[in-house]
Amino acid sequence: KNGFSEFTFTLPQSIGQWSILAAAFTKNVKTGKTDFSFVTRKDLMISLEAPRFLRTGDEIELQALVSNTTDKPISAEVNLTANYDCSEKAGACRVLEYPAQNVTVAAKSQSMVKWAFKAPQEGADIMFSATAKSAALSDGEIKTVALLPSLQQLTSSRTVALKKGVNKLFLGGVDQNAKIEAVHITVSPSLLMPVLNAMPLLVKANRTSATYAANSYLPLAIFSKLYNDYPQLKEAAAKLPKRESVMPAWSANEELLLNDVAQSPWYLLSKGFNKNQAVIDLFDAKLVEEQKAQAEKDLARFQNGDGGYAWVKGGSSTIFITLNVLESFAQAYRYGVKIDEKAAKKALKYITSKFDSKDSTVGVYMAYVLTAFPKEWDAKAYQLAVKTMQEFEKHPLQTPLAYAYAASVYKRLGNTEKAKLQIDRLFDMSTESDITGIAWTLEDRTWQWFEDGITLHAAALQALNEFDPQDERINGLAKWLIFNEKAEAWGNPQSAAKAVYALMGIMINANALEQTKIFTTEWNGKTTKVTVQPYDVNPSGLTLSAYGDEITPNVFKASINKAVLTMETPAKDFDDYATITALFTTDTPLASSKDGLIAADKEYYLIKDGKARKIKEGEALAAGDQVEVRLTLKSQSAFDFVVVSDPKPAAFEADKLLSGWKYDGQLPRYEELKANVTNFFLQNLPRGAYELKYTIRPTSAGTFTSGAATIQSMYMPEVSAHSAGFKVKVK
Repeated sequence: KNGFSEFTFTLPQSIGQWSILAAAFTKNVKTGKTDFSFVTRKDLMISLEAPRFLRTGDEIELQALVSNTTDKPISAEVNLTANYDCSEKAGACRVLEYPAQNVTVAAKSQSMVKWAFKAPQEGADIMFSATAKSAALSDGEIKTVALLPSLQQLTSSRTVALKKGVNKLFLGGVDQNAKIEAVHITVSPSLLMPVLNAMPLLVKANRTSATYAANSYLPLAIFSKLYNDYPQLKEAAAKLPKRESVMPAWSANEELLLNDVAQSPWYLLSKGFNKNQAVIDLFDAKLVEEQKAQAEKDLARFQNGDGGYAWVKGGSSTIFITLNVLESFAQAYRYGVKIDEKAAKKALKYITSKFDSKDSTVGVYMAYVLTAFPKEWDAKAYQLAVKTMQEFEKHPLQTPLAYAYAASVYKRLGNTEKAKLQIDRLFDMSTESDITGIAWTLEDRTWQWFEDGITLHAAALQALNEFDPQDERINGLAKWLIFNEKAEAWGNPQSAAKAVYALMGIMINANALEQTKIFTTEWNGKTTKVTVQPYDVNPSGLTLSAYGDEITPNVFKASINKAVLTMETPAKDFDDYATITALFTTDTPLASSKDGLIAADKEYYLIKDGKARKIKEGEALAAGDQVEVRLTLKSQSAFDFVVVSDPKPAAFEADKLLSGWKYDGQLPRYEELKANVTNFFLQNLPRGAYELKYTIRPTSAGTFTSGAATIQSMYMPEVSAHSAGFKVKVK
């Protein structure tokens, strides 16, 4: 009207900046436009500062900022109300009303109002309502804060090796104030069939490379030999549960899991890593024999006229690929498999004509492969091995696998003294545990791209068997393989096949496959007797549990009598295992659990001026301080699929905002950052001690619960531990 246009709209009460664009059009298509910006704000505003969550019993200093945007002072009445423990059934909440506080806010200024609040011991959410009122103005804000329990569900465990006779099992260090929910005792016999069942199945695929064909051939050749030599094993393998997955599904006691597998990166793996892959069933003797014959034909396609093997059909021969194929032949031959001798001899001739004995990088590996065949097949191969070992001796510092290879080479070359020297060097680098056996810390740089603990132990076993079949250290190596099957997923069929064959040979030599074991457990006022046969697949009755009213003061100790029945031939006994695990709830445990195979400790450090200082119990921090959380993890053995969970104190925020994979040269892991907890998912936790770090900063004054950090193997959940917890003060 008269060249003017008006319109109205409702603006939100919160402060904000707006931009408006206006355009006008006439009938004869003339246009005009203008734009402008303005800020909306209330004359009186209140902003309540509250954390994203609180834990029961936490004490916090809540703050509200009252703002006056006018040109005159404003006197206002400020109120805070807390609604909590709301019951849908009762239709009401508990209400905590604080006395009103009067505040005068200067023109274009702000004032802070504070209240001391202690979180209740029960409830789900707390709804805080803050209001500011003057004679003509008012404002308010509502914030809902999650109330989490300070009580934690924790587990603590201890594992012992069971020998003949009476074995004592005791779990100490459980918080005296804890509520014990359940206690479990698990007995794990050292049997061949559970180890065999842990074998990953071979994935069917086109054998488009010599390496793949060789790696497929080896486990097929070994299992074909086993089934032919030991009919009882063939019968037992036929009774193993059929599966379509590459790996066996995890048989974990889900009651012991502190974290949901579905919330981890390993859900697919926990089901056996199916992904609709076609697999070769290694427990079907007929199928194994058929696939072995096919693998031999496939290998022949990659051998050239010069005797060497190419990566792909029609490619150039290479020493590395030829050695890879020859090693599969060599391993199979050492296990008594009938191999293609003509192809192996041609490959040996290729190596002796092409290999430079001064190449010490793979020299000992090459000598290990060449000397696995009879000397009469190619005398030059042994001559080359001798030259290569002369170069090897110029580099005395080697990896454990290199010493194992060298010991076998020297024994085959007839030099017993040097073979013993290599074995001594090998075991000088090892450690031995009554529970986990003999182990080595694996090197970052290894001799083979698929080198792992299983390969090393299989090579060490072979070296000891060649040097002295009665060496007592063989039992320590076998114990490691048996325990490793329980703690880690064997994802490499080639290495796992070697381990199975090595264990089979050891158990046969010790007559262990003729043993019947009887476990008699005295626990919690009851006696339980379980008999286990040599070829049992999944022995039943080996887990005992106590819940609620069944739990007595003596629930943390047990006596297990192990009896071994054998045939007339004396048999050597292999240790079995028993684990006692307690599941309990407690509020801020004062000490960490120390009895288990793994342990976790948590400490807070104050970072100032580039220096770190440990924060003492009861020491007060200031809002905004940089606090470094250090989690020290210790493990007596390697474990796969380990989760470390560290509850964060309320009113603390992490410096890092995004979850993701982290590779820092120590432990590759996925770090999951949540409001109330930081989770670390470790694909593998090697034996040793490690430290994880992350930083947080306090945002509000108060006293907050810092819960215990927990560590658990999801693959073997009876193995777990927790750190101590404590109270964190912020001034």
